[in-house]
Amino acid sequence: MKNLIIGCCVFFTFGAFAQLSGDIVRDGRQLVKSDSYMMQGSHTGKLVFDIAVNAEGEITAVKFVPSKSTITSTPARIKAQNYFADWKFEKGTAFPKFHQGTIAITMVREL
Repeated sequence: MKNLIIGCCVFFTFGAFAQLSGDIVRDGRQLVKSDSYMMQGSHTGKLVFDIAVNAEGEITAVKFVPSKSTITSTPARIKAQNYFADWKFEKGTAFPKFHQGTIAITMVREL
């Protein structure tokens, strides 16, 4: 029971940090294909990435931001990048050629 309570606290605490931010959000560009900002992995914590999105809505560049992340494990970082690699944003020529944003993924350690 104690493990369940601790797990729930960790889940909901880290869930508050899961987000999409930056120019993409300010400009109202919507995600059209995505999953949860929370995933299972080998660690518990947050991984933050700066992204660029092209006019087709594809993520074309990803840069890990260790100063804003609580996990620095390379395998965890790669797993998180692969997790959101196929997410898509709405297409549009009204948006910048390489629209900038930040994705924060919460990883919860598998039990």
